[in-house]
Amino acid sequence: MQSSRPSLRPTGGDSFYRFRYLWSETVQVGVMAQDLLNDPVRRGAVILQPDGYYAVDYASLGLRMASFAEWQASGPASVQLNATQPPAGPMPVKHTRGAVFADH
Repeated sequence: MQSSRPSLRPTGGDSFYRFRYLWSETVQVGVMAQDLLNDPVRRGAVILQPDGYYAVDYASLGLRMASFAEWQASGPASVQLNATQPPAGPMPVKHTRGAVFADH
């Protein structure tokens, strides 16, 4: 992680973070596994993979990862899972070793 950015928190909702994977130029918006681990109701959405990375089962939360451009256009609605978007299953969240927090 190169720099930390404040979360994008809708009123009364989850904290969402801007980040990009080291292998991608696309800035993503999603939840942080570590936040979910601190929530007794939602910690079941976090999966510890054999390689030591956490993954988040976004579908079990009714969410999906979105690009920051989608977030700017639609706000919190951009991360809501809907019937036209098939669940992707657990998405790797490599904030500690594989992602950097976006500066923009």
